[in-house]
Amino acid sequence: MQKISKIMVLIIFSLFASFENTSASTNDSLITKLESSEGKEKVKILFELFREKINENPELARKYSEEALKISIEENIESYITYSYLYIGLSYYFKNQWRISNDYYLKALQTNFSKSNTKINASLVNNIALNYKFLSEYEKSLTYLFEALKKFELVKDSSSIAMTRGNIGVLYIKLKKPDESIEHFNFSLPILTKLKDSINIANTYENLSDAFFKSGEIETSKKYFNLAEKMMFEIKDSIGISRLYYEYGENLFSVHFFNEALRYFTKSITFCDESLTPHQYYLSLEGQGKASIYSGKINDAEKLLKLAKEGFLRMGATESIWMNNLDLSKLYSRKGNWEKFNEYFNLYDEKRNTQLREKEINTVSELNLIYQTEKKNRQIEFQNIEIENKNNKILLLSIIAFLVTVGLFVALYLSRKLKFANRNLIEKNLELSERWNQLQKFYGSSESDFSNKTQNELFHRIYQLMVNEQVYTKHDITVDYLSKQLNSNTKYISNAIKEETGMNFNTFINTFRIEEAKKILRDRISSSWSLDAVAVQSGFNNTTSFFQAFKKNTGLTPSAFRNALVTSIYE
Repeated sequence: MQKISKIMVLIIFSLFASFENTSASTNDSLITKLESSEGKEKVKILFELFREKINENPELARKYSEEALKISIEENIESYITYSYLYIGLSYYFKNQWRISNDYYLKALQTNFSKSNTKINASLVNNIALNYKFLSEYEKSLTYLFEALKKFELVKDSSSIAMTRGNIGVLYIKLKKPDESIEHFNFSLPILTKLKDSINIANTYENLSDAFFKSGEIETSKKYFNLAEKMMFEIKDSIGISRLYYEYGENLFSVHFFNEALRYFTKSITFCDESLTPHQYYLSLEGQGKASIYSGKINDAEKLLKLAKEGFLRMGATESIWMNNLDLSKLYSRKGNWEKFNEYFNLYDEKRNTQLREKEINTVSELNLIYQTEKKNRQIEFQNIEIENKNNKILLLSIIAFLVTVGLFVALYLSRKLKFANRNLIEKNLELSERWNQLQKFYGSSESDFSNKTQNELFHRIYQLMVNEQVYTKHDITVDYLSKQLNSNTKYISNAIKEETGMNFNTFINTFRIEEAKKILRDRISSSWSLDAVAVQSGFNNTTSFFQAFKKNTGLTPSAFRNALVTSIYE
């Protein structure tokens, strides 16, 4: 799911641009002034209205900035044209339409005013990087961030340098490089401390908590979490507190501490204001819903996920709607409602295929844009040479030949790239289709066409025997025992398990035993049990086989699993 980012967005030359302030202080008085104003004065009032509305109503803010752009172009005010494009980009940013947002940032970058002002140029480059981050194009985002960092270093803007370093740190977390991210956060923290920037200091503590959690240093992560929480309460940053709890809930959810994740998602909503930060509010509802699925609160989960979906639909938050469909499909698979499962999974799968297709198309479009830009630059160069060298026909013909060669080369390259993109897309879709067929087969969807219905029914009886009678807790359970219980034979039992799950009999039984062991380890009542007792209670003959199976299944030893749980939750 696309999270509310902790990245510190550099909009210092947009929301806080250095225009002369209008005397109007309320929305009504600004509207009154707008009706009687013209030209440059009207644009300034439109910018004020934009700043008032961007958080609560980004669509209305967009309309103000588009009107400002129209007037700025008519009046030929270069700086206001730049800010108008930037404001429109920001309105789409707040609507989670990041690719469109970048289109307008790029238009702002092409203005002469932006080209002549390094700080504004760097801020635009930074914001482009953030949009690519939200689009999950992390490598491209990182490239733009390092470009922005160089520009801020040129003008020695320490505040922006610190924030850009923080942005880079967040990207490295996304790229699963927590050590590199910690290095950048530690670089920015002393600068922010010197500037007494409490909000961004708290954000950096939050980022450090996230980075250390993902690097497995849970104790250090909790230390920075506590520092962030304390500072946010001191500065009364309720939005930051809500985001902090939400992000920590996401981290706990990722390691399957569902009950504790639910607690933090619930705390996040407590500090949320639906009218001021609707997206964060609905994300927290979504978190509550998905955590409730795995905490045994299925009915609550359904209500929460549907409330979140209604909010995302009102906002037009397409990425969040997409992930909500996936969570709803998981909910209905738990409830055994396969019709609803298919409905929501198909919505999720359709969006996934669309994203893959758009990504390939955008790659080709970007290459074409590079070609068009290069072509335009060459044409300008040609015109200048023609003026200076009217009699130099040989040079003129050489330039034309060069342009044609470049055009043909790029056209051929784009053609080959498009063919490759289409082929790659087809392969990915075939792979997704195969996975979908396997998923239908596993869940026993009513649409599935099983070639061996008897085998499927036998596996269903085996599964019910596991769930209802917990026969996997018997230390001496064998295929022969199951065959007698189900009036079948050992060959049919083994084949049914292998075909439906891809596992052999022992691995299949151990899977249930490991899940039972994890439940016992999570249970506070049984927290004093020895690992030998947990092994016996789960159905294992001895501690050695228990340890081996547990490590293979979870990647952790039972003691490490228990210690991580105690450290991160009960400290």
